[in-house]
Amino acid sequence: MAQSGDQILPHGRRLSDLWLDGKEGHLHPAEHRLLQCARTGEWCRISESRPAQPSSDNLIRAEVLRFLALGGDRFNPLHDRGLQIEGAFVECALGLLDFNGTSIVENLVLMRCTIAGNIVLRDALAESVYLDGCQIEAMDAERLEATGSVFLRDDFISTGLVRLAGAKIGGGFECDGGAFVCAEDALDFDGATFAGSVLLSNGFKARGSVKLHGVTIGGDLDCNNGQFLNAPTSLSANRIGVAAGVFLSRGFLAEGKVSMEECRIGAGLNCRGGSFNAADQSLSLKFSAINGNADFGPSKGKESDEQRSSCSFEGGVSLQSAKVEGDVIFTETRFNATGNVNLRNARIEGQLYWRQISGARDDQTDQDVEDGNTAAEQSHTISELNLAGASCLTLNMDWDSWQVPDRVRLDHFTYNGFSELPSDWNAKRWKDWLERQPDHHLTSRFRPHPYQQLAMVLDGSGYEEEARVIRIERREKQRLFARLHEPRPDGLWARAMRSLANFWRWIQKIFIGHGYRPGVAVIWLLGLVFVGGGVYQFAARDGIMAPTHPLIFKEAKNGFIPQGCAENWVYYPRELRSQCVKAIPSEYSEFQALVYSFDVAIPVVNFRMEDDWSPRVVTTSGDRYWPGWWVRSWEWFQIGAGWALSLLFVSAIGGVIRRD
Repeated sequence: MAQSGDQILPHGRRLSDLWLDGKEGHLHPAEHRLLQCARTGEWCRISESRPAQPSSDNLIRAEVLRFLALGGDRFNPLHDRGLQIEGAFVECALGLLDFNGTSIVENLVLMRCTIAGNIVLRDALAESVYLDGCQIEAMDAERLEATGSVFLRDDFISTGLVRLAGAKIGGGFECDGGAFVCAEDALDFDGATFAGSVLLSNGFKARGSVKLHGVTIGGDLDCNNGQFLNAPTSLSANRIGVAAGVFLSRGFLAEGKVSMEECRIGAGLNCRGGSFNAADQSLSLKFSAINGNADFGPSKGKESDEQRSSCSFEGGVSLQSAKVEGDVIFTETRFNATGNVNLRNARIEGQLYWRQISGARDDQTDQDVEDGNTAAEQSHTISELNLAGASCLTLNMDWDSWQVPDRVRLDHFTYNGFSELPSDWNAKRWKDWLERQPDHHLTSRFRPHPYQQLAMVLDGSGYEEEARVIRIERREKQRLFARLHEPRPDGLWARAMRSLANFWRWIQKIFIGHGYRPGVAVIWLLGLVFVGGGVYQFAARDGIMAPTHPLIFKEAKNGFIPQGCAENWVYYPRELRSQCVKAIPSEYSEFQALVYSFDVAIPVVNFRMEDDWSPRVVTTSGDRYWPGWWVRSWEWFQIGAGWALSLLFVSAIGGVIRRD
């Protein structure tokens, strides 16, 4: 029966509904204390520690606590400071502390309490909710709307799922030091909105998975020194929006996969010193947008060098198609098992750091380390570094780190330069740099872009000779690809044209370095001249070279010139030398084998030696003179080769063959 003057309220909203055994004023001692403290706004300190078992001194029934949290009644009002309890054992007769669909008028503060049931805040309205140091079975706060924050800190323990899906929290959510020991799902915040930060840090531990799908966070997502122990997925935070930074650093541990795909992060991702232990894929940031750095380096700050810990991965890391407004930093990062680092199609506005990367192969022994063989044995702990389609401002790397992956995909990877390169890098090192690509990208499925990109960057950095070597290497790879791996044409004519094209590419390689070394053609041409000079010199000694002016032959035929002179016009018989010299007009060119060879081989040169002299192809009796025919054949070859080499040289200089 209602007290005199009391208004009619639903059952449970009047203290008289909660008398023990129906006896007026009969409550547990702790409940009497709670009524008094609720009226005055004082702390109701039942015990200084969290009780493991109920007793007559610490027991508070869930319905009494609910009665006061909802404002009490006319005779037992709740103070403006809200409900503040420490060290109570909350008995839940039906297994629930049920605030479903209710309005909690003031702050709900439970410190170091044991709640023997589930807390239900589904569709409730509240200010701030404090459960610091409490132990509960589970909490269902789906669609909770709180004007303040939710605190589950300082040795808070939940043995079941804590669910805030769709909640709207006007402050933050803090779980520093909280433990969620459910073997399946530990936290479910799908679709929730937090105006402040979400702190799962400083001793936070979750044995089940943590789900933050579609969550909006107005501050940081801080998981520093948090332990996420569930496998295969420890933290699933796809499509979240974080106004400030995301921290998975300084003691962060994830035994399963951390998935943060399609996220929007306002102030950078910090994974310094974090441990990601999923064997397949440890961390995924596919299609995410990061307004700041993505840092996977060692922990730093006030820690000493001995305390610095590297960011480590047991499996792969993916930033595929991510957009990073700052730098992506893999420095002193450790990869403990084979996995991929996938930056395919990533857009990096700053630098990409790939320095001091380390790891340990499964087959490495302690003796290897003692013998100093760590460089070779620690290589290839990453199966692939995928930079295909990615872009960055500059690439900051060292050679030892570049050798750690089994292969590096560089197809359509664009960058403007390199940072902190050693001064002793030469053309061979750059060719080796490109050889880290997958084998089929160098042979059967050749990708020319990495060569073009590197050559362009080297040119822009002042390394013109190195750039030229890379361009020649690209053309040679393309030649081999066309010859060995292009599909064979069906028709005879098509096959013939392909063979001709392949031959033409081979000619370019041999004589002008694929158009990038026109001076090679000059060397070949000079070699042709000197060989020809030797041929013509021997021919002259054998009397094969003869003057071409008809008057000389006419006079020799009519006897005006001794016959011995006509047998060798260059090396006259000693006894006839004076007569032969007088017989040749003084203005006539004296035969010089090397000059004659220059005249024959170089089309643009005319020393008139070729006009005045020629190989003798018939004898004085009119018979064919075969030695002379062989020299004439060489002369024809030299003329053709000289023209060809000259045209190759001119075309290479003019850029007809070379097209960067």
